[in-house]
Amino acid sequence: MSEMEKNNEQQKWNVILDSLRESGAMNMFGAPRWLNEQFGIPIFQAKEIFIAWSMSVNINNKLNKE
Repeated sequence: MSEMEKNNEQQKWNVILDSLRESGAMNMFGAPRWLNEQFGIPIFQAKEIFIAWSMSVNINNKLNKE
């Protein structure tokens, strides 16, 4: 998978995780297990997706404060 494809794939997960966060349905630290259960993603991959999403949220929050 190319870097561009990986970025596009992560963007799809970011939208899903943003929606989950906005719903308030769960504590986001449970998101890797939720991804695993809802989408059948191996837990190690779900954790990687969650970490990348968390980093993007952190960066966006910092940019919005400036």
